[in-house]
Amino acid sequence: MAEKNNLKSILGVGFGIAVTIGGVIGSGILYNPGIITGLLKNHWLILLCWLLGGGYLLMAIGAYSELGTMIPKAGGPYNYAERAFGKYMGFLTGWFDFLVNSLAPAYISIAISEYLAILFPTLKGFETLIAISIVILFTVYHIGGVKNGDIFQKITSMVKVCVFTFLIIACFYYAGGKGSLFTHNTNSFDLNESGIYISVFKALQLIIGTYGGWNAACYFAEEFKNPGKELPKSLLFGVSIVIVIYLLFNAALLSVVPMDILSGSSLAASDAATVVFGKTGGTIFTLVAILSLTSILNAFIMVPSRILFGLSRSGHFISQGATINEKGSPYIAMIIICILEIIYIFSGSFSELFALGTFTVLIVDALAYASVIKLRKSEPQLPRPYKQKGYPLSSWFLILVVITLLTGFAIADYKSLLILLGIVAVSYPAFRMLRKK
Repeated sequence: MAEKNNLKSILGVGFGIAVTIGGVIGSGILYNPGIITGLLKNHWLILLCWLLGGGYLLMAIGAYSELGTMIPKAGGPYNYAERAFGKYMGFLTGWFDFLVNSLAPAYISIAISEYLAILFPTLKGFETLIAISIVILFTVYHIGGVKNGDIFQKITSMVKVCVFTFLIIACFYYAGGKGSLFTHNTNSFDLNESGIYISVFKALQLIIGTYGGWNAACYFAEEFKNPGKELPKSLLFGVSIVIVIYLLFNAALLSVVPMDILSGSSLAASDAATVVFGKTGGTIFTLVAILSLTSILNAFIMVPSRILFGLSRSGHFISQGATINEKGSPYIAMIIICILEIIYIFSGSFSELFALGTFTVLIVDALAYASVIKLRKSEPQLPRPYKQKGYPLSSWFLILVVITLLTGFAIADYKSLLILLGIVAVSYPAFRMLRKK
């Protein structure tokens, strides 16, 4: 029998770590290292920027852990903004967050279908149909219960870590045998050169984007058995694993692929696989890509449904969106999202929406960091099972980083900025209309 408002509290740290890994390690780490190498052209500077991106995440974990354990509700950041700044800011944050996360399954499914067509040429021409079938299949699987998603996420994330570990070891082993560890990638850089700072900034934008999805566990806070302890552990361990894999993977790529080939390459991981494994490298890369995308798709089928569930429960969407089946799945929200994904896939209009993702994710993060400050002042009595380290300097630093990145994005992509401002302009009338209903 279906019911409303009761998600099952059955998840643990294992799922939290798995959804963090699954939500982060995707196509970005396979493609972006070459582009970043082209910007920086020095292996130590490249690894330093990846480490800086990881350091930003480790600081951000504190803010999300405090908020997620203090307000352990499904849907993540919109709950924090609503508690701190009122219903309208919760509405705006939630729909910004939903926009980004609901788009992900569409382009991930298309990417999987394209890779399948590479492995099996007879599938060429059927990519759209395959992508739609993948979305429907995963939706049906998740409607069957939250445990289904839990099991699949744990398995695929564990296999993904093993596969990336294998590739890293293979690259280092190959480089060690050739005696070429970093020897062909030792270009110098001049800190007095003005262009280097612009390059570093662009590289950090790509790196933070590649780390995107690191806070996925927060969307399931309500479904943890003990969110006060399990959510911070999930974020810390999950993000730490990702940072280590990313650093080692980039070092491995730099060890086997010469800088002139790696620089600007959009298939850096494929280049490395070809060097190490020869002609079979392309097939290995394709299989790794499919595995990575399947794991991240599983996570992003689950995340937007929790956002829509939370928005519906708070009165920011139709009340039916908060309906849960006996297996603990918000199935009405999942069906709505599945229909939306099919529209995205058919129309192909999601490319501009994807460009908005860099803006909206950062805005959502900024509101989360600001919520920590606001709630510390307005509701100091709220139980906080976890407190952000280094407060308030850490919160203000995170806000400063986000403002800096947003400024850079606005200069580089004013079209997306104008679209974003247009969404903000119509959001308040939409909010008032929904509140009246």
